[in-house]
Amino acid sequence: MSNICSNLEGKKFVDNARKILGNDVIVLFVSYNTDHLKWIKNYKNSLFSNDPKLIEEYLKSFEDCNGIEDKIKSLIKKSENYYKVKFNFDDNFLHYPYFKNEGRYSDLTFNV
Repeated sequence: MSNICSNLEGKKFVDNARKILGNDVIVLFVSYNTDHLKWIKNYKNSLFSNDPKLIEEYLKSFEDCNGIEDKIKSLIKKSENYYKVKFNFDDNFLHYPYFKNEGRYSDLTFNV
């Protein structure tokens, strides 16, 4: 989740985070300016909201590990109807290819 900020610093942050994570993982951009929907709807695996209820639903989708994907897919549909846009999602929006079940963070290496 990221604010967009005035000079798209939020987008730059997400671009860099995605490089580190190795995938275009899901992001929710938050802004009162709905003009950002023009680029967000095409930005892979991203949602937009200026509605507190949708933001809360997004956060609650991750409360437990069961059914996250279904909850997010439901939120995508709800958001598309609410904002009258089609967001650009693929099936890998929750895929973290560098995830490890064991080890320490300090043992990870990154090629960014």
